[in-house]
Amino acid sequence: MKKFLLMLLMSTSVFAASGFEAAVNVPFLLSIGIPIGNSAEKREVATGFNSGITAQLGYGSYNENGLGFSILGEIGYAFNQFANYFPNREYKESVTTSLHSLQLGILPKFNMNHFSIGLGGGVKIPFSGYIVTYNEYSSSDYNYRYHDINFGNIRDAYDQMFVIPYIKLTFDFYTPEFDRDSGTLSDSSDAGIGLYLGYDFGPKGKNNVGTDSFSIGAQFSFRLKPTN
Repeated sequence: MKKFLLMLLMSTSVFAASGFEAAVNVPFLLSIGIPIGNSAEKREVATGFNSGITAQLGYGSYNENGLGFSILGEIGYAFNQFANYFPNREYKESVTTSLHSLQLGILPKFNMNHFSIGLGGGVKIPFSGYIVTYNEYSSSDYNYRYHDINFGNIRDAYDQMFVIPYIKLTFDFYTPEFDRDSGTLSDSSDAGIGLYLGYDFGPKGKNNVGTDSFSIGAQFSFRLKPTN
């Protein structure tokens, strides 16, 4: 194993194409709410939706065999839902907190030809959102109640650390873009589709009760990478 890593590092240093790398990513994710803390009322898992758009900017290094590493900073917009289901209430009830956030993080990636594996994390800073309460009285009688929240509401309602730390694991497959000028596939840019797995540590109330979120779904991306 040590010999393999040494050979990889040597080959990268000799044949590397290194320089600025950038990517734009758009995930579409199923969010599974996970109750956290000791609540006086029973809560169960419920589902929601996560999405957003982020730009990743940083440095990439590749050897002639397509192996490489990237260190990318991440900035963008995130939409997250944290859902709970309350089974013991008189009528079926679920509460979903949706938050709009500024996302900041870092994502190291290992690249193998058209495949890329990333493992990173950061924080999401919520600035607004809304809460939806759903009640189902019968199969034909139900009700939705919406409540908008702003940054001040979020700051006052949650504990002193009202940011959302997150970690994520990504698996991407990239297909080279077609270069119209040369009539060939371009090595400097490619489009990708992949699998996204993430965990968001949702804001907690003053009593340390809150909801985390496990996310899984697809991610679409476009990447610019160094060629020399």
